[in-house]
Amino acid sequence: MAVDVSQKADFTIIECSDECNIFYVHALYPSFQTVVDAQPSKVIVDLTSVQDIDTAGLQLLLWLKKQLPASSELLITTGDNQPVLDFMSLYQLNTQLSHLVEDKA
Repeated sequence: MAVDVSQKADFTIIECSDECNIFYVHALYPSFQTVVDAQPSKVIVDLTSVQDIDTAGLQLLLWLKKQLPASSELLITTGDNQPVLDFMSLYQLNTQLSHLVEDKA
């Protein structure tokens, strides 16, 4: 489990790798809280390197969306990451959160 927060141009980028599940969400939370505290105007959550995600990971993403100022833009990118795409499809999030999720598949 790893998370890297960086600033590129006017975007705050949260890059998650390995696992974003019930076993690691607690460790990921402080990085997400730091981003919320900074109140950025644009946030990208990069899930292209995530090998496993579950509903705890989803809850963290939804929490982030709720905590950001209403004027903030949030984009979740999955690339062609099959486990994440399968998860999003399983819960029909690829259509319901289509305004947040960008994939290249």
